[in-house]
Amino acid sequence: MACTEMENTTRPEAAALAAVIIVDALRRPEKRLLLAILEDAITALFLSPDHPPSEVDAWISADDRTWPFSFVNVCEVLGLDCSALRAALSLGRSSAPS
Repeated sequence: MACTEMENTTRPEAAALAAVIIVDALRRPEKRLLLAILEDAITALFLSPDHPPSEVDAWISADDRTWPFSFVNVCEVLGLDCSALRAALSLGRSSAPS
């Protein structure tokens, strides 16, 4: 889904799309692994003092397509728009309590 389409998506539509992506990922072991990697990064970004946010930020902002577990490749396999997810994560961090 392109970023412009995401901007026109309502919260219920976005939640339904996220649910479909997660259910699909849970059915396939390789997608479960990628979903776990993404979940770990998001958890580290918002909740974990064990991972420096700069490491997670670097992983999320990199456009490396050569590494199978890069952010852009993980998003692509899971059917997520990496630009929209980057924007959502950035917005979430800026509005999260310090």
